[in-house]
Amino acid sequence: MAKRIFEISSAPDSEVEGVRSALREYKVEFYETPRGNYGRSMAALWVKNDKDYSRARQVIEQFQETYRATAKREGSNFKVNRKLLPWGILLVVLLVWMLAMGYSR
Repeated sequence: MAKRIFEISSAPDSEVEGVRSALREYKVEFYETPRGNYGRSMAALWVKNDKDYSRARQVIEQFQETYRATAKREGSNFKVNRKLLPWGILLVVLLVWMLAMGYSR
């Protein structure tokens, strides 16, 4: 029976491509299901055989440890500047008000 090993829709493209490469490198047979036209099907990587599941999970977990360490070291985590947040909200409110009043060009 097929088992899902990795959900694509919740991961960045670089991580998904890295997982695919790691699985190919370790010769784990997998297949991919797309999201579908209306987003109703699950975009994921799957293994067909139960015996491949534990090996695939080990490969993915090993890759993710390296990926997270690299992302943390490079500082690619998105952070909101709390000092500028009120100004951004004010700007959005002002733009919406201008559009509603007909002052946009």
